[in-house]
Amino acid sequence: MARNEADYILVAHKHKINFYKTTTIHVSTAFVDRIDPFNFVSLHDQRTRNFDTHVAFDFIDQVVSIEPIRVIKENARETRLMSIVAQVLSGRKMQVALWDGFVLKLNSYISEHQNENAPVIILLRIAKLKTWGGKNNYF
Repeated sequence: MARNEADYILVAHKHKINFYKTTTIHVSTAFVDRIDPFNFVSLHDQRTRNFDTHVAFDFIDQVVSIEPIRVIKENARETRLMSIVAQVLSGRKMQVALWDGFVLKLNSYISEHQNENAPVIILLRIAKLKTWGGKNNYF
């Protein structure tokens, strides 16, 4: 056990478990409590930063537009970036930046289903809210 104090934490819990080479684990009995695995934060709370921004959260919205993939080269390393506009049921929109593997997965899905007339819903687990390009992008 250690204190959960890093800049990037996944859950709002004051402790974390560290595993070492000598750590042993065993199968436990069935867990009877029902725990909601999601930690959704409303768009309003994202906009006003009315939540602990050091803790990861979950995000689900409809993709209403995408921009072409951009390749960013920095220190001899290439990173893929795709900007999308996500819309919540109330109609509010937010620009979201997807990186690397997420870009490839979404681009592949859209390419394979481009002739279908169905909405594209994006569910991001363990998302982080950060300012990129000097601004937050809410509509």
